[in-house]
Amino acid sequence: MTPGESLERHCRTLAWSAPVSPGPLSAPMLVGMASPGRLVASITIVGEGVDPDECSALLGALPDTSHRVGDPVSTRGAARRRTGFWSISTKGRVDEAAPLSDHIDALLSRVSRDAEVWRSLAVKHDTRVFIGWFM
Repeated sequence: MTPGESLERHCRTLAWSAPVSPGPLSAPMLVGMASPGRLVASITIVGEGVDPDECSALLGALPDTSHRVGDPVSTRGAARRRTGFWSISTKGRVDEAAPLSDHIDALLSRVSRDAEVWRSLAVKHDTRVFIGWFM
């Protein structure tokens, strides 16, 4: 993300510019039509210092999935989480056959669009926008 660029513009730029295959099909074609296969999109914040409550407060959204450093990995073992994690996804919220733009809109409608909030999170943590296209 560049200074002054909005989160929405950044996500749309990623969606329009990221190649999705080595052939002639590219993301601009994917965004404007219902795509073959399934799509899922998510925003994830991960890192040793990630506090899910802080992320939720800053972004104005509850996560679909989260955990803290030290949380158990499972109920069957003693392993503990080494990083904090906060994530929202379009899985189960947007039809997987819907155009990519619907997935991006659904994600962005759930979180703050304040670029300073996103910059502060990106400086401290690994912040990712994931687009999964499953054929």
